[in-house]
Amino acid sequence: MYTTDTAFIGHVGTKQLSGVTMGQTYTMIMSVFVESNAYVLNSICSQAIGAGNPKLAGNWLQLSLAAIVVSSIPVSIAHFFSEPVVRFISPGDPDVAKYAQDFNVLAVTFFAPTIIYMAIRQFFQAIQIVMPATIVSAATLGLNVWLNAALVMGWGIPGWEGLGLKGSPIATFLSMVFQIVGCRGF
Repeated sequence: MYTTDTAFIGHVGTKQLSGVTMGQTYTMIMSVFVESNAYVLNSICSQAIGAGNPKLAGNWLQLSLAAIVVSSIPVSIAHFFSEPVVRFISPGDPDVAKYAQDFNVLAVTFFAPTIIYMAIRQFFQAIQIVMPATIVSAATLGLNVWLNAALVMGWGIPGWEGLGLKGSPIATFLSMVFQIVGCRGF
């Protein structure tokens, strides 16, 4: 979905695209510490299932989700400091840093849901239930493209220009909510 966001922001303007790319890079570097709490589930839950202990796999999921919530707090706060960090890294154009800040202030809304979904998907993968997540992920990607087109560019909505840069994180947040709710029934 980050690629979809970037593709639509590219239609808004070059500086906006640079800002979003710099902002996403900054937050992605820090999010590695949170994502590791989700990605480890595939290994440890598979081991628990292989050892005949499915309850332990569920415990690992709960522990992972707790670790994600706690470790998401400093990374979420860091989203609000994108402008000074991007200015330090790339001092050439203050507009780029401002666009990074504008995007990341809204992108914080989908940060935790993204990682939570990663953990749930890894858990299902470990217990060999992959088709529901595959279907929901594909549907979510389609929804994200449509929402980005509508909210960023105003496509499909007569007389509306869209929200520009700010429409993209809103589209991704709504897509992530759809994705989590879509997997809830599995």
